[in-house]
Amino acid sequence: MAGSGLTDPGEWIFPAPEGGPIRRTAWVRRYWKPALATAGLPTDLGTHVLRRSQVALLIAQGEHPRVIADRLGHTSVRTVLDVYGHLYEGADEAAAERLDAQIASRSRHAAGPAVVRRLGR
Repeated sequence: MAGSGLTDPGEWIFPAPEGGPIRRTAWVRRYWKPALATAGLPTDLGTHVLRRSQVALLIAQGEHPRVIADRLGHTSVRTVLDVYGHLYEGADEAAAERLDAQIASRSRHAAGPAVVRRLGR
């Protein structure tokens, strides 16, 4: 949109009818609100919901916080964790289950039963 620094008209996803960047208010009126209505969503949702939804989906698929921070343009992972940390609920349990599975698999296949017995004491 206007002010993004894109100069090639081919770089615009939503160009203005006369060419060049579309103004944010025009984009919201022409594209965003009709898309929300078509999807059966409240038309008063702001466009920032796209950013938050992207983060929620990336976290749900297990994406690393550094990757998410880079996509959002944050210089620190801390920002992602501070703002979206609540979406990591259950991550500890999932990590523990993956760790258990990995240890059990390696113990059975690589170390043999003696190591498993020593670990289980």
